[in-house]
Amino acid sequence: MGPRVQGEIALIDDPTVLIPITAMYLGEDPQKPDMTKVAPALQALKDNSKVLYSSTDDLAKAISSGSVVAGVGNSDAIGGLITGGVTGAQNFTYVIAKQGAVGWIDNWAIAAKTKKLDLAYKWLNYMTSSAFLKTWAENPADASPAPANKAVVDSLNPETVERLQANPDKVSSYSLQLPEPADVLQSWIDAWTKVKAGS
Repeated sequence: MGPRVQGEIALIDDPTVLIPITAMYLGEDPQKPDMTKVAPALQALKDNSKVLYSSTDDLAKAISSGSVVAGVGNSDAIGGLITGGVTGAQNFTYVIAKQGAVGWIDNWAIAAKTKKLDLAYKWLNYMTSSAFLKTWAENPADASPAPANKAVVDSLNPETVERLQANPDKVSSYSLQLPEPADVLQSWIDAWTKVKAGS
């Protein structure tokens, strides 16, 4: 982010997002970045920030106060703020950088020893049904994510697809947030801790 927004950036306080996007910006592999290149760029990004936020509420406060004009966030949170009446959020647009973005897929699981297997399957069927996913996607106040069901995405109006960044050309630029080995994850946490400390 250039000089015109110097010191007015909101960053999510999460190295599992910030390190991969910094790596993508540098043309590095977001899953296995060269941290000798990423760490200085991450420091420059942090030095350009005004707010490190941990919750959507913290981001909403920064936007409402006018202290940030751009930042890093996820589509469900940003889309919900834009359409949810948060002061100043209507001036924001959610975009995917030309270098790409970090994406992830939420999922449901059933405990191996559940005593309510029928109820668990009913819940899964409801939560993955086209009717529910379409209703959820179309209500930005519910912080809806992009549906994984292509038929649901195809049935949404273009404004909703854009808000959720669910266009196929956008999705193809995502780097999925994969589980990292414990040692790699710890090295990312350590690098981000040093960056936050300014060392």
